[in-house]
Amino acid sequence: MRRTVCLLAVLLVVPSLGSDEPRGYEGQVTWDDGLQGAWRLVTFETPTLRINHENADPDILTFRAGKWERSSVQISEAGTYTPSTGFAPARLDRTYTAGAYTGSTEKLIYCIDGDRLRIAARFKEGVRPGSFAEEALYIYTYQRMK
Repeated sequence: MRRTVCLLAVLLVVPSLGSDEPRGYEGQVTWDDGLQGAWRLVTFETPTLRINHENADPDILTFRAGKWERSSVQISEAGTYTPSTGFAPARLDRTYTAGAYTGSTEKLIYCIDGDRLRIAARFKEGVRPGSFAEEALYIYTYQRMK
């Protein structure tokens, strides 16, 4: 009887000691930077211009496990990205591996507020903005796609 109880305990406990990774992610790095998924451009702003894209052809930016892709009727770009969330606002380095800017890296800042993503870049390449309130910025606002 004692052996049966011990054997039963082992059979019930051992499977629960397995991996705590979700199924389908065994051995993979999981990303939790808040950027994962597809985002649709809703506005583009400069100091003198604001363009509403909500009713325009879709301009989609997708982030997946360190890679990004942007596609629209006129644009097809892709690359890698590195977020740094320990800053306020968070930083984003986006390197182009396909498209018109292949080989270049953008120094950006970003902020996620619910299902809204704001990304800012300076007019001068290679220089990261310090805040969204600075002059001479391009500001892109995206809506998370469901």
